[in-house]
Amino acid sequence: MRTWLSAKSRTPNHENSPPSQAFNVTPPEVVHLQPKPTMSNNAAVLSQPMLEEHPAVFPALPFLHYSMYGRRLSLTVFVIGTIIDSLVFPVGLYFILWYGFGPGNRKWHPLSASTTLTIVTATIGGTSLWQLIRRGWRLARKDSIYRPAGASRWHLDWFEWWFLLTWILIIVELSVAFVPNNPDRRMLALPMPTVLAVFGTASLLLDILWCFSVRAPIRISSISKGAELRPGIYPIIEDVCAVDGSGKTEFRTNLDRRYCASHVFRVMLRRLGLFWGIGAECCAALTFSLVFGLDDDLVDWAYTIGWAAPFVWAGPWILATYLYVRRELKKEKKLWMDSHGGSESRLAVSTL
Repeated sequence: MRTWLSAKSRTPNHENSPPSQAFNVTPPEVVHLQPKPTMSNNAAVLSQPMLEEHPAVFPALPFLHYSMYGRRLSLTVFVIGTIIDSLVFPVGLYFILWYGFGPGNRKWHPLSASTTLTIVTATIGGTSLWQLIRRGWRLARKDSIYRPAGASRWHLDWFEWWFLLTWILIIVELSVAFVPNNPDRRMLALPMPTVLAVFGTASLLLDILWCFSVRAPIRISSISKGAELRPGIYPIIEDVCAVDGSGKTEFRTNLDRRYCASHVFRVMLRRLGLFWGIGAECCAALTFSLVFGLDDDLVDWAYTIGWAAPFVWAGPWILATYLYVRRELKKEKKLWMDSHGGSESRLAVSTL
């Protein structure tokens, strides 16, 4: 069984990779590289073992060609939209309607509990649902430039399948909440912790399989069936940046090259996967326990905690991730320069 956070994380094993996924090597010293694949047919060459075996051939650290700075506007719009329809609407609108026009107002309540909560529920998740449909369309389009490398048209990607499963679970929860005559407000508070539980499980599942040296049982985005697994967070980063962040299939290829070339990068992703996976599971478990564990006279608190706690948790996790990634990228840059004898001007280091 492998060590989770070992600084000696093993180099990706490509002994069983198909010939199309490897470099052609002519012994003893001459190395011929295959032509750079085009992105038009999504048949990018992935998993290059030669990055490790012949580092001198690659004087520059593989560049991701992806930066958040050029995507600040779209990212800001998405974050604001998510906060509005996943926090402001479900919590703010709930208190306004429940205590202004609903059962919470003992003097005058023209709206029943069912009507009040139906209105609130109808306003949530718009941004998330739009993203689900939008990324599904991008992946399923003919000649898609966002699809996982080598995948068929209807393959979609790892993140999309888990995203779809999350929405199915949320719809089931909301449907169950409205079964009784008096809707269950605790059940209506479960969508956000459900998201954390699903994606935390998806991430940790791959890490556990990797720990026991299990190879990919199915295609996982650009990781083909039977290939060595990567950190649980790897396909999430790949899919979100390639599709939602418009990095396209080219980003998937660049991420693979960076992962194969850089030991520091691999260890960083392994640790980040555990950090986010365990954190998401713990936050989800705590939120579920509070939502269902608080007394009936604190049901408003239970409802609020269900929607707000994941956002409160995500804040420091994002900050810690940002600081850690900055530190590791600097470390990666220094170690690459030291081991390859290159100058800083020749070193292509990407920003995440």
